[in-house]
Amino acid sequence: MSSLREDDGFTLLEVIIAFVILSLSLAIATQTISRSITTYTRADLLEQASDVALELASTRLSSINEPGLEQGKLDDGTQWTMASTAIDNGNGSPLLAVTIEVTLDQTLAAPYRFRTFVVP
Repeated sequence: MSSLREDDGFTLLEVIIAFVILSLSLAIATQTISRSITTYTRADLLEQASDVALELASTRLSSINEPGLEQGKLDDGTQWTMASTAIDNGNGSPLLAVTIEVTLDQTLAAPYRFRTFVVP
């Protein structure tokens, strides 16, 4: 006597399980790609801010002799602030802490801050 059921295909349960596994794999891949794009964007913005801060440091740090505040805006809309404050280092020679803040025009994020020290 032959069986009425032939094993020619997949059962509904096997197909559903395959779709669940595929869906979970796609969700994980989408999340990974999204995080990669976010990380790349942040790294790119940090690089732009670092370039601005380095340019400011190379052109303006040598002229800082006393505490003060200097602000400006670049042609591309990038705003920057350079603040210097006096620090007592204990040996009598003056020392200035210089903080450079760079706010990129295309972001609503907080400014990037860079700090260095200068002996006037």
